[in-house]
Amino acid sequence: MISENLRARLIQNTWWQKIINSQFVSGLVLLVETVGERYAQRCERALQESSLSTATNPATILAMAEDRGYVGRRRSPSSGPTMITNKSDLFASIPVGSALISDLGVPYVTLEARPLNKGATATVNIAQLELRVFTYYVDRRKPYFEVKLPPAIAKRLHRVDVFTKSQDSGGYVPWRKTFKFRESTPTSRDYTEFYNSNHEFGIRFGNGQDGYMPQLNDEIKLEVWLTEGDTTLLTGKKLKFIDDQLNSQCEIITTDTIIGGTEAADIEEIRSGALYVTQYNDEVVWKDDYTHVLTSNIGNFAFLRVWGEKEQEKEDGAPNLQNMRTVFISAYSTSLPPDRLAPKILELVDALPNMNREHRFITPTINAITVTLTGSMPRTQEINEAISIVKTELGQRYGLGNANATSSEDGGDEIKEKDLWTLIDNLGLFTDFKLVVNGTNSVRKLAEYRYLDTSNSVFNIGYED
Repeated sequence: MISENLRARLIQNTWWQKIINSQFVSGLVLLVETVGERYAQRCERALQESSLSTATNPATILAMAEDRGYVGRRRSPSSGPTMITNKSDLFASIPVGSALISDLGVPYVTLEARPLNKGATATVNIAQLELRVFTYYVDRRKPYFEVKLPPAIAKRLHRVDVFTKSQDSGGYVPWRKTFKFRESTPTSRDYTEFYNSNHEFGIRFGNGQDGYMPQLNDEIKLEVWLTEGDTTLLTGKKLKFIDDQLNSQCEIITTDTIIGGTEAADIEEIRSGALYVTQYNDEVVWKDDYTHVLTSNIGNFAFLRVWGEKEQEKEDGAPNLQNMRTVFISAYSTSLPPDRLAPKILELVDALPNMNREHRFITPTINAITVTLTGSMPRTQEINEAISIVKTELGQRYGLGNANATSSEDGGDEIKEKDLWTLIDNLGLFTDFKLVVNGTNSVRKLAEYRYLDTSNSVFNIGYED
């Protein structure tokens, strides 16, 4: 198009008409056309990066998420129970947050305090956490004063607690995290978090109107809890206290596998969260708000559903006064068993600023669906290889832990027969096949998680005549 327009303009000039078909003019037209196309491509890319839904540059997505006040899900630690035995003749006191270390040098902390008499034992939960303290000083008094943690620390971040101490005060004063300084006053010690395009995590203080503004020479202390995320410590493993006295007095051994840690949100999760944060606006009103809160703080959900008393009574077939003001939550995680997942979820939602609501966790019923696949295929292909491909594709899409079903009107990602037909047909392995799906005839319950069990499915595949 550019070359045609340029030639049309040149041919109108009597001087250029003489050399319009020369190699020089052809090269000139090609140069201008190449520059124009490159410029158009750069403009299209710049336009693409201007929208959060179409941006591909991670720095752009992070910058737009910061503009919306959104901070993606951070790492969460593996946790589990241990048994502590006092083997000394003296009384031992285990403080909450006591530092531990495994044989591989991975740090852990105790989550509860325990007094131990001589020879006594106690169960104590631990988590794969490490405490680091960062101190800053307010070198100039300005609105929205901020401090940042470097990318190496931000990558391992699980939680941060903020304190300040002024020159005329006797101790540290805790601050409260808010969303965009909502309901903050000139005297309220509120802060907001941010995560910028340089992968730095930061704390931003108020401006004196929306949140208190730190004074000159105030000391800012950040207690930063770091974790390695998805780690595993097997049952029966010994740990050591960092404190020499506790280490000489007590023995600590894991009584169950220490698991359940998750990695931080990836760039696509941050994009999705930033797109929704405007509607969410830090208020839990609808069931999708609960889903957003849970997925933003706890990862690795394969099934997550939230519903209220209306849906529960419809399933029960009768009203029940015990369902009043109750929010029901059912979930299945690929990294945490239900007995550990339930308290983690309830602890999170119970801390939400909701009035007159009760939260009840319902352990999901896990039901397997099987298929019977009968088909024929060309003799140029191997039957066992074809069956393996089908099992792999079905398992990756609908297998246990992969069949993703989150909160929605229809109960999430249902396993539908038409979708299975489409998936198998798109593989292009069979000249003809018939598919029977077993286990989908009954009405799906609110707390029912269905997945496709390929190991117990039947595959009758033969060669075509």
